Amino acid sequence: MKQGLIKYICGRRLKRLKTQEGQILPLTLAALMLVALVVTPFLSNADTNLRSTGTYGALNKESYACDAAVEHAIWNITDGTVGTLLPTIGSTTSYALPNQVNGMTPAITVTRIDAPGGGGKVGTITNTITDSLMFYGGAANTPEIIPVSGTIYAAVYRGATDDGFVTTFSIGADGQIGAAIIDTYAFDTLRVFNPKIIHVSGTVYAVVYGNDKNVGYAKTFQINTNGTIVKSVIDTLNFAAIAKTPRIINISGSVFACVYGGNKDVGIITTFDISSAGVIGNAAIDNMTFDTSNCFEPDIILLAGSNYAIAYRGTGVNGYFATITVAANGAITDTVVQSRVVLNANFYEPNILRVSGTVYAIAFRGAASDGFISTLNITDAGVIGVSFIDTLEFDTTNGYWPSMVALAGGVFAVAYRGDNNDGEMVTVSIATNGDINATLIDSLIYEAGAAYEPSLIQVTGDVFALVYRGPTDHGWVITLQISNSDIKAYNIVARSGGTQITAQIIITTGVVRVVSWNILRV
Repeated sequence: MKQGLIKYICGRRLKRLKTQEGQILPLTLAALMLVALVVTPFLSNADTNLRSTGTYGALNKESYACDAAVEHAIWNITDGTVGTLLPTIGSTTSYALPNQVNGMTPAITVTRIDAPGGGGKVGTITNTITDSLMFYGGAANTPEIIPVSGTIYAAVYRGATDDGFVTTFSIGADGQIGAAIIDTYAFDTLRVFNPKIIHVSGTVYAVVYGNDKNVGYAKTFQINTNGTIVKSVIDTLNFAAIAKTPRIINISGSVFACVYGGNKDVGIITTFDISSAGVIGNAAIDNMTFDTSNCFEPDIILLAGSNYAIAYRGTGVNGYFATITVAANGAITDTVVQSRVVLNANFYEPNILRVSGTVYAIAFRGAASDGFISTLNITDAGVIGVSFIDTLEFDTTNGYWPSMVALAGGVFAVAYRGDNNDGEMVTVSIATNGDINATLIDSLIYEAGAAYEPSLIQVTGDVFALVYRGPTDHGWVITLQISNSDIKAYNIVARSGGTQITAQIIITTGVVRVVSWNILRV
């Protein structure tokens, strides 16, 4: 019945009366419009939220999977196999994460990249000289460099008319050398050969040397922390009638020892006292002949406690080692602990340093004047290995007067006079057990044509300094950089589904630092 039709609009019951026919339509349309305005956006928003919630959850799962993949790549570089697969900058490798994360198997790509600041493998030599200075305009024979204080350094050498000189100059932590020398002093004007310098205490330094008749002297003088030199000798001791190529080492406190070739070239060690004020005892404390035949160019190193090892060229130019005991008060045990011929071949100008524990490295000029480095076991008690552990011929032409320094991680740098009298340098890696890597890490010609008797020291970090007799025999100091911390950089890309994480890391001597981490939808 038309007049009795009942309608429900928004839950409200309406009765259309005959007298209201046609007036209900506007109300109906208005109510429908309200429903459309309120309900439709609500449903649309609900649908969007449902879809967004699903997408966000999926992205989270992908992000977590990529994050795990990057962490796995870092582990694989430092402790797994990926690091060995990327030996050079630009090399790359890819693999899948071995275990699924959130049901996903991310793809991983690792690329070796340039390290910020140009870092590299320990032993990498920068192929340009940082700075240089001619510190002496005459002949500067057998120079040796030593740090004084802060940026101040000193070089001792045989100069004009064979006088003994000490010169100071500055070297900054960045390798920049002062534009001019600070000071110079002739500590002996009556002939000086093979001078060696050592710090005594405060501003006091000592020099040992032989004169033109090989008489052995020790002298002390003062170098102030600003590099100025007090122009007078504090004290002098004639410690030996004959002292060829002497080397000095501190034993304990004010006690010092000197090893040298004595009368008829026998090997001798002598101890004497030098006070903190530079006053030298009136006589030697003790002395002992450790080789009754021959001893040339000896080098000495502390083993442990009171035991010392001496490497030298002995009878028949062979490689000899002797171990001795020197007490803290300078008293020397009358008999050697052990003496051994380790190398039955040329063994000139040996330089000995500790590798690790009881393993030592010795750089020397060997057969055919080639450059060699060998390793040897010497126990703390002074027992010498029967033979070298390993040997590397680092220069097959020439290796005169090698000067060696230890870098980080078993790496050693050796400066020497090579072919055509060039000043050359190599870096080598030696394991703690004495095994020497057969491949040089790096090499450099730092002076072409004239670089005699180099002396190499570390300034700071990657900066090293060399003094040598250079072109026209003048005295030169140069600085250069050798990487002394193992810096490697990698770019890691991990991708899972539509998510990608790109990370860049730097590893410095085993310590990982993340420098960037970016998440991208792809």
